[in-house]
Amino acid sequence: MKFGDKLILLRKKNGLSQEELAEKLGVSRQSVSKWESNNTYPETDKIVQICNLFNCSMDDLINDKITDIEQIDRVNKNNLNEIWDSLLEFITKTVGMFSRMKFLDGAKCVLELIIISILLHVMGSMICNVAGNVISNLFVFLNEKTILLIENIIVSVCNLFWFILSVIILIYVFKIRYLNEYDKVIAEEQGEEKEDTNNKKKAMTNKGEKIVFRDPEEKPFAFLGALSKFVLGFIKFIVGWIALGIVATVIGLAVVSILMIFMIPNNILFVGLSLSSIAATVIAVILLLICIYFILSKQIPAKTYAIVFVSSLLVLGAGIGISITAIKNFEVVESNNVMHLEDTVTTIPYEDNLVILSNDTPKYNYIIDSSMEDNKIDVINKIDPRYEKLNAYDDIEDGMTVKIFSSRFNGNYKNIYNEFMRNLKKNKIISINNDNEVTIKANENTIKKLIDNLKKIYLIEENVDANTIKITLHDSKVYFPNGIDGEYDARTDTLNLIDENDQCDRSINSTKWGDRIIFTCKEKESE
Repeated sequence: MKFGDKLILLRKKNGLSQEELAEKLGVSRQSVSKWESNNTYPETDKIVQICNLFNCSMDDLINDKITDIEQIDRVNKNNLNEIWDSLLEFITKTVGMFSRMKFLDGAKCVLELIIISILLHVMGSMICNVAGNVISNLFVFLNEKTILLIENIIVSVCNLFWFILSVIILIYVFKIRYLNEYDKVIAEEQGEEKEDTNNKKKAMTNKGEKIVFRDPEEKPFAFLGALSKFVLGFIKFIVGWIALGIVATVIGLAVVSILMIFMIPNNILFVGLSLSSIAATVIAVILLLICIYFILSKQIPAKTYAIVFVSSLLVLGAGIGISITAIKNFEVVESNNVMHLEDTVTTIPYEDNLVILSNDTPKYNYIIDSSMEDNKIDVINKIDPRYEKLNAYDDIEDGMTVKIFSSRFNGNYKNIYNEFMRNLKKNKIISINNDNEVTIKANENTIKKLIDNLKKIYLIEENVDANTIKITLHDSKVYFPNGIDGEYDARTDTLNLIDENDQCDRSINSTKWGDRIIFTCKEKESE
């Protein structure tokens, strides 16, 4: 099989077009076409580049007697014997080098490798710990033990691959700094020193091409290449997962961009947000394509991507600037000033140990109304019926019967949307506040019992103004610093322990809102 036919098969097997191969070799497409048609042969340096590119020997490429390309590829890429031989060769050269080195030179070599190893270890520990913490935080929906297990697995896998990468780096440094020089000494001694390549590098530099720092004919040890491919495969696996995350990001940004464009007629703010979201989408797409090119080992069109990336950054900056300018024109309005609050009255009977609470506010107005019947209570909550409905349910807290009131969204999304759009066109931002107070009306006897019940489980601030008693809840009356396996009964002021081996010491802590009961519990000491 002729050279041109082999080149065609190798090029297609590696998924390259004539243009792509020409670009990698620094020649024209016509030159590659002439080679493949067997009209001309490339120069020696180009043959060396082709051998390195397709990982084959020069003899395999130009020897017409060799016809099995698949066998060439298989032998060069998967020959375990070659990997094993290269490892033995590396060990042999290392032992031979140290046996001929002066003690100080050998100590210098070992010390240099130790320092590099320490630096790599410190860097790897930092990277792996940060990566484990960041990735495990993505699983916040799991329990703490599972998150810790995931973090440990990530750190362990990361440390393993960092160790392999560190070994590769150390061997490369050792080879470049010492073994290559040792090979030259041996070659000089045997009279087989390789042809000096300095003139070739100088000529290439004069032509404006990139300087070649490593002799293209010099191949790394096969076992080192195997380790490199293993690490590269792992890196591509990680990049693949990153690409999946970028895909989700692109979809999300695309949806946001459409929504922002749809909202443009309502406010100039959305012009800036639209530009920003579109630019961010383009940037995310570029990052995704870079990941795909890396995974497929394809050459990235860097110039085109760089231009698009920089242009997107400029558009992103312009969008942010427009958005900030628009936001400065917005007026912050408290929700109570725009909501249409109405009193919702709920009448309930008094029962022993009753406590009335609200999830919406810690502030209560107890109004004494002598005209009301005994044990009859009116609970008044302020809500906006356009968006809210009142919800009430019963609960038990420290043995006390608790009636809890709270406002809930009534499901009228249309009203919410229309109100939002109206305020948006007026450059208004609604600030939600919880300054509403719950009003509780009853006669003096019932009010007194309600407040006494409240004091059994809460520390309260109490202010009396004529027939109105203003109360603010501050904290629970009972506190367990060590936790407890039991229940406190505020009705009888007793602590009921489930575990008989527990014992609790009771103490009183005075605060400006009243006395606080503290139970310090621990397990009884065995006799």
